[in-house]
Amino acid sequence: MELSPKLAAKFEQLQNRYPVKRSALIPMMMYAQDEYGAVTDEIIEEIARRLDLRTVQVEETLQYYSMLHRKPIGKHHVQVCTNVACMLRGGNELLEHAKKRLEIGHKETTQDGMFSLEEVECIGACAGAPAIQVNYDFYENVTPRNLDRIIEDLDKGRRPEPVQVITGALHERNKLETPLISAKFGIKDSHRIDVALQHGAYQALDKALKMADYTKLRDDQKKARKEGRLVGIGISTYVEICALGPSSAMPAGGWESATVRIEPTGKVTILTGASPHGQGEETSFAQIAADELGVSVNDSTVIHGDTAVVQYGIGTFGSRGLAVGGVAVYMALQKLKTQAGKLAAHLLGVDASTVSFADGKFTSSAAAGKQVTIQEVALSAHLAKSLPEDMEPGLSATSFYEPKNFTFPFGTHIAVVEIDRETGDIHFDRYIAVDDCGKQINPMLVHGQVHGGICQSFGQALYEEVVYDENGQLITGTLMDYALPRASMLPHFELDSTETPSPVNPLGAKGVGEAGTIGSTPAVVSAIVDALSPFGIRHIDMPIKPETVWQIIRKNSAGAA
Repeated sequence: MELSPKLAAKFEQLQNRYPVKRSALIPMMMYAQDEYGAVTDEIIEEIARRLDLRTVQVEETLQYYSMLHRKPIGKHHVQVCTNVACMLRGGNELLEHAKKRLEIGHKETTQDGMFSLEEVECIGACAGAPAIQVNYDFYENVTPRNLDRIIEDLDKGRRPEPVQVITGALHERNKLETPLISAKFGIKDSHRIDVALQHGAYQALDKALKMADYTKLRDDQKKARKEGRLVGIGISTYVEICALGPSSAMPAGGWESATVRIEPTGKVTILTGASPHGQGEETSFAQIAADELGVSVNDSTVIHGDTAVVQYGIGTFGSRGLAVGGVAVYMALQKLKTQAGKLAAHLLGVDASTVSFADGKFTSSAAAGKQVTIQEVALSAHLAKSLPEDMEPGLSATSFYEPKNFTFPFGTHIAVVEIDRETGDIHFDRYIAVDDCGKQINPMLVHGQVHGGICQSFGQALYEEVVYDENGQLITGTLMDYALPRASMLPHFELDSTETPSPVNPLGAKGVGEAGTIGSTPAVVSAIVDALSPFGIRHIDMPIKPETVWQIIRKNSAGAA
């Protein structure tokens, strides 16, 4: 396809701008739509040719972004760091400040305050604060206060320390008393919801830096480089959208169902539509029931995955198992306790308004010294010999919980590596992770989820690859050939957390299933790139193998610092 001179020039500019070609994919599609009104098949083929991609890769990216925003790709509908385009109130103030300092021309923003992609590119980023890109470098969480320092450093040829930029911005952001507002999200404009990035103390970065003794790490790195050693430090901060989700923002329903019943024996049965497959909700759901009913965790049975028994459910994905499915269990328990309280009042011969429940026992301020246990109430409900007139036999309750919004867990991961100059082997000196998934029902399960996520990220960053031979034959088609990380390949994980309850649901849970995978991969890759930065390395494709590292060292050793 022959592009218009204007679009051809823009494509050339984008190809030259980005060190990683694929980074130009979304801007190319946006500018193509601005020029022609749509991203046609011919444009897709042209973009694929220019970026050395397969057309299906371009098509899938176009479909993904169109799906997210429920409208064609436009230059104001790009997001990179989260699944909704977030921005900080006062974004226009920052834009005007940037225009003045950088002496750039007219820059458009949407009515929501998002920045367009031009010489200065701003996107929704960590903690919802704007991010600014100058000369290929992203500096996240920029505010007018620290933008001056960034520009001054750039003018003097210095690259600002990203941690200082992010930390300063987060400290400013934590002073806000209102939630950060994002773009609307949903299938139809009439059903779109306001997705609010919850405010609160974003302290994971501070805690991780303190655990790592970050200033000392950098000092030790300088000493190591003077000795000729290749030491690198990688830092990743993230905010994730989880607990999918409000039904209006989902292709199908976003609710979740749960039924809780107390058997005649006093044992508790929990039926959940959020079918866990290794996350441990059989334990955490039983813990919720134990806390609410005052029974032993061992007295609860969690049933899932059998449509003959649990007819309705959306499932577990997007870290929604506890934050949506667990909340459905919690809501069903509240209904169950209301029913049991009514029967307990009848058995005690008192008005229901005088009854209270604690530690598995019902008592009444109108009947001092008398009590009835939850097990005794359940047995009476099933025997049905003495029930209130408007109460049916049995003791069970069902809830279909509809979340009012998404949740936003966040965290910081720090990796420290040293590379062997002779072999290219990558040794991890330390790995620190601080994640905030809201209220933790079971910290051991949380740690297990983070451990597993980090392991998966190590595989993606260092080992896992689909390889074909010259004839197109897959040669990594079995687990005998496909490299998965083993325990011996992993460092000790130094894990901690902050706990900021979500205001979206009564459990305060946010979700943790993907925390390790999101925070770890960029931290690992960034640490390796940082270690090789004396050779002028700014990017390495994953998986980063020792052979690749060795070739970089061998090729560039003459120019090493």
